[in-house]
Parts: sequence; structure tokens; C-alpha cells
Amino acid sequence: MKRCYFTNYKNRNILTLNFSNLSRKDIFKLLDESRLFISKQPKNSVLSLINITNLKYDIDTVNAFKEYINNTENYVLASAIFGASFFEGMAIEKFSQSISIPIKICKSELEAKSWLLNVK
Repeated sequence: MKRCYFTNYKNRNILTLNFSNLSRKDIFKLLDESRLFISKQPKNSVLSLINITNLKYDIDTVNAFKEYINNTENYVLASAIFGASFFEGMAIEKFSQSISIPIKICKSELEAKSWLLNVK
């Protein structure tokens, strides 16, 4: 199953990153794959839709996500995340205050896509 790909939703290209149910090793692989994918896009152009349902994380994966965001921040226009637990959502919102990318925690994939449609 592809976990890093562009899809067209109502005439907007959205990069989908599906971290749901991944093993720790596969999380790192997907971060590397998507980092290369994003770095080939124009700056401030990527709308990302991120599924973190049942994400298995530890301090190393959290640090890898932080590094990933720092490396891709210039390319991403906005990110919408779904599949987060209440506490994961709180942690992401706290972290998002320290970066320039707008990040929205959503309850569903449809809500996330709808929010991304309105990003200018």
C-alpha cells in the first residue's frame, strides 16, 4: 500500500501521508521517503494530509517527527492531521505554536481535507 502520494481533492493537490498502524521501523522509512518527496516541490506549496491513527511512538520517533518538520517546513503550506487521540492532539497543538506551518487537528479525513481546501 502506498503511504506517500498526491491526490486531487476538489481541484487541490494534497499530499497524503499515512502513518496509521506502522511499525517503528516503517515510520522512519516513511519520514525519509516523504522528506525526499516534499523537497522536490516548490517552496510553500505542499498541503499535507496526515493520518496518525494508532501511531506507535516513543521519544526517538517524536524527535524524528520534529526533525522532519524542521527539514520540510519551507515546502509545506499547511498540514491537517487526523487520527490523533485527545492527548496526541494537545501535544501536536503545543508543538505547532513553535513553527510557522499552520497545523489543524481534525476528527476525520473529510474534515481535514475540507480545512485544507480553505488554506490560501
